[in-house]
Amino acid sequence: EHQTTGGYRVPAVVIRADLWMVGQARPGDTIQLVPTNVRDAVAALRDRVLQAAATRPAGRAGFPLVPRAGAGLRCIDLNADAGEGFDDAGLLQHVTSVNIACGGHAGTPESIARTVRLAIEAGAGVGAHPSFVDKAGFGRTRLDTTPDDLRDQVVWQVSALDGICRSYGGRVEYIKPHGALYHAVLEGGPQGEAVREAADL
Repeated sequence: EHQTTGGYRVPAVVIRADLWMVGQARPGDTIQLVPTNVRDAVAALRDRVLQAAATRPAGRAGFPLVPRAGAGLRCIDLNADAGEGFDDAGLLQHVTSVNIACGGHAGTPESIARTVRLAIEAGAGVGAHPSFVDKAGFGRTRLDTTPDDLRDQVVWQVSALDGICRSYGGRVEYIKPHGALYHAVLEGGPQGEAVREAADL
């Protein structure tokens, strides 16, 4: 994709089946581009989808989101963020739990409900993904929110998600803060304590 006029020439387009390799590349890695055609690109994507289907966890419904030991360590919870405006239906074919954005950085009541419904239908565990109230910065900006206000914002976000979950027969099983809020919790201090207090309610 490029500007229709001006700008830079596009040296190549990466096929959809290989986008993950570009996403996983580190600074300094070398990428070799080779010619292809639409037929081969579609076939490569079909192969990648079949490969992903073969690794899909068996018996996802009711996957226990609890600490495990011994033989229980042979099971892995494949977790991802959801409800942020991307392909949640496709994502939920491959994960066992999702952290659903609940209005602080992304999400509306309608989009949250759609994601919850998809997660419950897929048998995935549902976690709340609260953030600083920062839709403009997608929750990546550390805000100087007072601890009392932050506690109330997290309670509001998690409670809203839990209410929607219960209306679909599910429940919020855990809380995983998003973006800058996650880092604030890791640092501790008054904001971290406010989030812990909200989680204990």
